[in-house]
Amino acid sequence: MEDRKTYREQMEKELDQCSSRLKELKGKAKSDDVMSEIEELETEVKSCTLELREIENRSGDEWLEAKHGITTRLESVRKSLNLTARKLI
Repeated sequence: MEDRKTYREQMEKELDQCSSRLKELKGKAKSDDVMSEIEELETEVKSCTLELREIENRSGDEWLEAKHGITTRLESVRKSLNLTARKLI
């Protein structure tokens, strides 16, 4: 159970960091294309946050599957976030 709590706390922290970074980038966005990318990433972060809240009550394999899904999606968000940030430089 401690593993789940630690995982949740770590993911919450990373999702908060992504949200903060997205807000920064949103303020710097000058084109509609970049703004659209940022909004898509914001939606994905919100979705991950909701899913994270729901996985705690899952058992065994369901929890591991959900954990993997969130981790994979968060990695994808981070990569996209870095690419979007580079466009603004």
